[in-house]
Amino acid sequence: MTGGGNSDNGVRIWAGTTESDVNNAPFRVYEDGSLVATNATIYGQIIANEGRFTGELEVPNGGLKISSNGRGSIAGGRIWWDENGVYIQDYTLIGGDNTSDNGSTPSGSSSSQ
Repeated sequence: MTGGGNSDNGVRIWAGTTESDVNNAPFRVYEDGSLVATNATIYGQIIANEGRFTGELEVPNGGLKISSNGRGSIAGGRIWWDENGVYIQDYTLIGGDNTSDNGSTPSGSSSSQ
């Protein structure tokens, strides 16, 4: 790891490349505190005002799973969605015409995300 830079928002700390390629280093910290960390594993609490994920996002123990294709599930897979709608395992609409067939996947969809 090294440090340097002399511009107002130059790279101050970097690792993974030579000084001549510092602006493309896989790890770099800028004067203003912004950070680039390629292939990072981060533990602990993360507080963010906004963000974007590419690929799959998952909260352990079935809490939440969202695939890059927009399909997802919550509650351990008992509630899921896809391009055709939202589904609840073992549901009955009271006063409605629709009832489930005791937990099977609605036709045309898949509960696996």
